[in-house]
Amino acid sequence: MESPDPRRQRSRAALLAAFFDQVLRLRYDQISIAGLIAQAGVARSTFYEHFDSKDSLLAESLQFPLAPLADLASEQPSLSRAEAALAHLWQNRQLAAGLLQGAVGRRVLRVLQQMIGERLSGRGPYRLPLELVAVQLAGAMFASLDAWLRGGGPTARDLAVAMAASTATARVALQVAA
Repeated sequence: MESPDPRRQRSRAALLAAFFDQVLRLRYDQISIAGLIAQAGVARSTFYEHFDSKDSLLAESLQFPLAPLADLASEQPSLSRAEAALAHLWQNRQLAAGLLQGAVGRRVLRVLQQMIGERLSGRGPYRLPLELVAVQLAGAMFASLDAWLRGGGPTARDLAVAMAASTATARVALQVAA
């Protein structure tokens, strides 16, 4: 197997770093591909070698923080990973809450839905199409997360436990009994 090209890895990392930097400073609709490539020091064609659009760059950047939450839909979720992810989101709650609003929030929700769908694939059968099951589970998680980031309340651990329990209950309820 061929090892990854270090130049490609540096370009991808530079684009992600530029995106993270701009997300902290700008609203999502103010971030442009031209601005990203200028900050990353790469060509426009290099951007498109790695990402189809700004939305695909957003989706890539969300894989790490959302994966433990999407994993809550699996049969063996890691509460410690979910708690750590929630604690990280809480520490960055102003940014995180902003990412859950408006058009960018709808994109974030779609990423979470897709990740949950991937984890549930082949685990059915379900009473609803898999896409709708993922929509339902992601929507419940997203609503809880949004309310928590805006108003606080439980600890990250308590929220992780509650999300895991409610997600497991909903997942089982949506499965067709064998």
